[in-house]
Amino acid sequence: MISEVMVARAQKLVDDGDVEYINTNGNTHNFQGRGHNTSKDKIYIITAEIQQNNEMVWSCDCHHAQFNDECKHGLACQILMKDKELRDEYKALSNDEYYNKHKDDMIVMIDKDKTDDEVVGKVVYKMESDDD
Repeated sequence: MISEVMVARAQKLVDDGDVEYINTNGNTHNFQGRGHNTSKDKIYIITAEIQQNNEMVWSCDCHHAQFNDECKHGLACQILMKDKELRDEYKALSNDEYYNKHKDDMIVMIDKDKTDDEVVGKVVYKMESDDD
């Protein structure tokens, strides 16, 4: 369970602008956070990787995160993610390993009355028949 103190520290990081969203690369959101106290000159990299089951795997390279499941930077980025309405659902992308492995299984049959390889709009659909 996350303590109220940890949540308060995370919220302070957000309020003070000590964590920021950098970008999204595929299914990974990238953030950076500023260190404090003895690490005040350090910048930490925080990532949130969306898994295929829509769970988020968070990582931070701060000292605390090496020995604990949660750190204030990751919690702060979770707050920031909600504030910025960043996507929290897995999205199959063309450069995604899962997509490339299963793309042939993702064919959608739109209109079974179309003939083989008939062009519909700008997309070519290969239709299969049970009669073959």
